[in-house]
Amino acid sequence: MCWRLIVDKEQFLRDEYARIIISGEFVASEWRDSVERFIADLWDMTTFNKAGRYLAPKDKTLGYSRDNVEFHFDKAKRAVTSNKPKKANVGTLPSGKTKAAKLTSPDLRAEQTAARLERRQKLIDKALAWELRARSG
Repeated sequence: MCWRLIVDKEQFLRDEYARIIISGEFVASEWRDSVERFIADLWDMTTFNKAGRYLAPKDKTLGYSRDNVEFHFDKAKRAVTSNKPKKANVGTLPSGKTKAAKLTSPDLRAEQTAARLERRQKLIDKALAWELRARSG
């Protein structure tokens, strides 16, 4: 592998690290404390392609952490899937049965909040398990 590509990849990760640290968004403590840890965690998933790539959280409410980041490419214009629950339609099916009732705004917000808290707890659990493995091994 070309030495120049490796240097470019490391510099890219260092630049991304600086960008997300100053962004004001949540960054997992193991990344905030060590640029080397950040680079090691993302090295294998980072491509050598320089074309407009940047690191972004999959779920913006959870911030930057090992299991919640992906690379986006400006030119590819990838469709980002939403984490919002789909609204139920109200109406009658051709069979005469009625569809599920539409959730009210407070119910929908409560459902979204519960889903967000569940995702956060999963990330916290993974981070704690990861930290325990690192300390014991």
